[in-house]
Amino acid sequence: MATANLKEMLAKDISEIDIFSHTYEYKGVTLFKMQMPEIFDALQTWITRPDDVYIVTCPKSGTHWIMEIAFLIMNDLQLDKINREANLFALDFAIANNNENTTKVTPGHEIMAQWKSPRIMVSHILEEFAPEQIKKGSKVIYFARNPKDVAVSYFKFIGDTLPAEMGGWKGYLPYFLSDKMISGGWFRHVKGWWALRNQPNILWCKYEDFHKDLRGNIKRVAEFLERPLSDEKLDKLVELTEMKGMRKTYQDIEDTMGDTGKAITQLFGHLPYLRKGKVGDWKNEFTVAENEYFDDVYHKNMDNTGIEVQFEL
Repeated sequence: MATANLKEMLAKDISEIDIFSHTYEYKGVTLFKMQMPEIFDALQTWITRPDDVYIVTCPKSGTHWIMEIAFLIMNDLQLDKINREANLFALDFAIANNNENTTKVTPGHEIMAQWKSPRIMVSHILEEFAPEQIKKGSKVIYFARNPKDVAVSYFKFIGDTLPAEMGGWKGYLPYFLSDKMISGGWFRHVKGWWALRNQPNILWCKYEDFHKDLRGNIKRVAEFLERPLSDEKLDKLVELTEMKGMRKTYQDIEDTMGDTGKAITQLFGHLPYLRKGKVGDWKNEFTVAENEYFDDVYHKNMDNTGIEVQFEL
């Protein structure tokens, strides 16, 4: 990774992060300045490789969990072989902590174009913006999480960077549920990729299913990636990717890689990617009225889609 990229990405203080101070609309979707139109235009001629793996999620849907599972499978559980700097980039972002810096950092897709195969690449891209060559031929793992937990996790993650005029959680929740939510919002994101669920190159996964049966779902991912695992390796991978194992791995990364390690495990070196990793934590945040409001919007958007979502286990 270029040193300039890391310097521009890290914030000295959380107050320096101004990613919400400027957004724009692209084809009817509100986007961060980090998601420049030039990136989506460039991705239309993106060159895929036969062994590419794309991890696609709506933000705060267990991205780092499924990414760690894929990393371990593709590297035969050898932690020292994992390219940890892959955590620093997203296919559809030029990640910077300051709107002025987005033009100074190298966009993720340009960095990824230089990686050796097999490439494991993360993206939050909407299905409608994803290039056809990825949607039709590349291996894509889509990881979905129930929107109530996503809403809480996202707020806990970026709450301190939200505009003061939003008024905290009470102003954020209606925003999260609106069609003006950054990156298109949960409903648009999930429904777009759900439409491709039956394609053989798409593996549709649910966060809640992995909590219910981590071993069985890891096996499913390994088979999809054509990297079947022995029972012994399956057991080890479960140990490494349960929350306790994930926390240990991320602490080791911080301890051994300094500022680069903190940039890998925390956005801008300040916002930790790992929080509770639970199903149903939304119940500790929602009031009765907020839950009723959420349910009303949810049903208007999701009834008759065929998508089954579990809000608690």
